[in-house]
Formats: sequence, structure tokens, C-alpha cells
Amino acid sequence: MKRFLLFSTALAGLTAFAPVIAETNTVGLVAPAPILVTMAGRYEYLSKLYYEGTEHPRQPRSLVVLNFMGLKCPPCRKELPLFLEVMRHVTERSKDGRGRIKFFLVSTDPLSDKDELRKFMEEQKIDPNTELLLDPYRKACEKFGVTGIPRTFVISPQGRIAAEVAGSVEDYKTLLENGISDALKAEEGK
Repeated sequence: MKRFLLFSTALAGLTAFAPVIAETNTVGLVAPAPILVTMAGRYEYLSKLYYEGTEHPRQPRSLVVLNFMGLKCPPCRKELPLFLEVMRHVTERSKDGRGRIKFFLVSTDPLSDKDELRKFMEEQKIDPNTELLLDPYRKACEKFGVTGIPRTFVISPQGRIAAEVAGSVEDYKTLLENGISDALKAEEGK
């Protein structure tokens, strides 16, 4: 009986954060503003990047895209090239000053995987010191309601969730591009 309980508890621990495809309803809600850390040990205050619900027109903020992922998550590895393709395309296109857009991968991997994570990010041509945020204790996941990875959020400069893609879906790239485009259009139209 103890072995079964231990095994089922261990199994529950593994599956509690398994990759999933989920229908969510956070679009339009005020985005949480957790503090995350970079690989270089610098704190990234998300509240300084986007508004926390109320507008302050004298303080220009950024549109932020967060992709929650993990090294040992096959759907995350499958989705990553699509995320990077959109990130690089949008970043190149937005150099004309249309607005500030920040992309971050948010790693849910334990701190003990830091070296492996750094190596993987460098292989993907991602700067682990500026484009990667660490959430080893899953506090940001908790604030955003992330129960499965991969999960991507597009957050407007007003601090509202403009789009969300949960799980590894076939039309991920289109959903992400549309979410960014809609958030930019809303920003221009305000």
C-alpha cells in the first residue's frame, strides 16, 4: 500500500505539470507582473515592461510575449522553432519604431539544469542573459495560471492579456502572429 501511494504521489508530481492542450479564457484580463531572474542573475520586473492594468500615457511601455517552456517537454521543443521564427520576424519588422516588443522564454526547469539550459539556448541562438527568464519554483506559472506547458501569452502595453496559446497546437504560429498583430492594432487605435 505504501509503495502504491508513493508511486502514485510521484506520478502525480510528474503529471501535474505535463504538456497539455487547454482551452483558456484569460484574454482581456489584467496580466500578473511577477519578478523573474535572468541567467546572469539580473531581476526582470515585468511591471516595468507593461502596465499593471491602469494607463500612464507619459510612460511608454512594451508589448511583451512570454513563452513558458521546459527542456524536458517534447511539445515545447517542437513549438520553440515556431516561436523563434515569429520572434525574429516581428523583431526585424518592428525596427522601424512601430513599438517596443519584448520576447522572453520563461524556463520552468530546475536551477540544477542551468548549464544544460544555457547550452540549449546558445544552440538555438537565443541570448540566455536577455531573452530567457527563469521560473524554477513556478511562481510566475502560478500567477499566470499555467498548469501545463508550453503556454504563450501576449501582453499589451496596458498590462492586459491580448492573446494566449495553450499547448502545442498545429496553428501556433498563426495564432501567435494574430495575437501580436491584434495587440499592436489595439495599441495604435487607442
